[in-house]
Amino acid sequence: MLFRSRDRIEAWLRRGLIRRSFPYGETYTTSDYSGAVLWIPPDSTHDGPLDEIKLRLALIKIAGWKRVAEVRNAMRLIDAGHQTTPSMELRVIGVDPESQRHGIGRALITPMIARCDGDGLAITLLCTKERNVGFYRRLGFDVTSEVTIPDGPHLWHMRREPGA
Repeated sequence: MLFRSRDRIEAWLRRGLIRRSFPYGETYTTSDYSGAVLWIPPDSTHDGPLDEIKLRLALIKIAGWKRVAEVRNAMRLIDAGHQTTPSMELRVIGVDPESQRHGIGRALITPMIARCDGDGLAITLLCTKERNVGFYRRLGFDVTSEVTIPDGPHLWHMRREPGA
């Protein structure tokens, strides 16, 4: 396990997602908040040197000194599969477990698919669960690469070309 505490990593990820997603105005929820989706547009700014320092300090706190290099290597493996052409990034989608399998995920994603199709813009995502690969494929996404993190998860980089 790369991190000492699942609670710590989840809290760290939530803070990072909020910081990275909310400023772009591309975060959407269902009216009852049973589902949410966070998008990162292609023109978003990337982290600068101060953000990198904050990331390293957070990794030390979460993973411990002995695991920082291991976590950074895992992050490099993930980054190596990212597409370099501009795309809308589906950063996170979540549906309350009790509300899953009722079309909420599809309803959250399809408006952005239509918008990106109209703009001629691809959509990318990092799928963290094998059971979700088929869901994304039915929406027109293809697996572009796979990554296995040592002592960690198997991940799928996926991309949807406009009009797929």
